[in-house]
Amino acid sequence: NKLQNDQVRGFLSTHYANLLIQIDSVEQAKEIYLKNLSQYEAAGDTINAYKSRNNLGYSYALLLEYNKAKQLYRINQNKIYKNVNPIIYAFSFGNYGSVLLKQGDYDSALYYLRKEIHLLNSISSTEGINNTYLGIGDAYLALIFNELFTNSIKHGKWHDSLKINVTYEELGKKKSLFTQTMELV
Repeated sequence: NKLQNDQVRGFLSTHYANLLIQIDSVEQAKEIYLKNLSQYEAAGDTINAYKSRNNLGYSYALLLEYNKAKQLYRINQNKIYKNVNPIIYAFSFGNYGSVLLKQGDYDSALYYLRKEIHLLNSISSTEGINNTYLGIGDAYLALIFNELFTNSIKHGKWHDSLKINVTYEELGKKKSLFTQTMELV
């Protein structure tokens, strides 16, 4: 049987796409989110279009299509959406920050992750806040590591207080390993 109600069809297909992401069928999920977004926008359904942009942005981020993900999150950061769904509005900043974190823009990532926390606190919501704090921790770790790495290159060894002496080649390997680890986060 074909579903006649667009809202029910969209609801079910969104949940199906969410399941696809759980089993690593992200490309297929992306196609469903794209179709839903198009249908919601055509119908003038602002709330579901808003949710679909967030889901689609997440799928693009998983597929490492960061610019597309950021573009969708930026659309959702429009203040007109603040009252449509304040939680997704807050998430749009945190999700944007998470993409910046994966791209290595740690200072900017911190700004957007903190903005999400501020917005969630302003509506007394803790939804998703653990992931945001983990992202903030990852950004600070990356900044600290980069500072240590930069200082080590200048002095030819790790900072004396760490009591470790390594060669430039070892430092390069450590930075490469750290960068690869950050890409997995």
